[in-house]
Amino acid sequence: MKNIENSSIIVGNAFHRLMEFSMDLSNLKFYRAKKLLSDFALSSTNESLVLSSVEKILNSVKCSKLLAPDSDFILIESEWANENGDILRPDRVDFKLKKKLSMLLNLSGD
Repeated sequence: MKNIENSSIIVGNAFHRLMEFSMDLSNLKFYRAKKLLSDFALSSTNESLVLSSVEKILNSVKCSKLLAPDSDFILIESEWANENGDILRPDRVDFKLKKKLSMLLNLSGD
């Protein structure tokens, strides 16, 4: 059971590594993605899972709209404190200054 949990954490960390490029995910080339994943102890099955998950995001109309580069400012994996002093670390925060809009994205495996 512990190995499955560790494997899931490694897969999640690898996925998040690739999503750090979400500002320009469509230009993340396959060989660059594989090189980034080489830092993780992934089986070939888990590597394929991560790469296919990113591909699904790229091919999703809904996700593409969320990740469209029309934001004025984007922060990736930055830490924030809320009014209670809790530390939050969303995957991505988009700021659309002219529209006075911000959008928090937190990616999950679901």
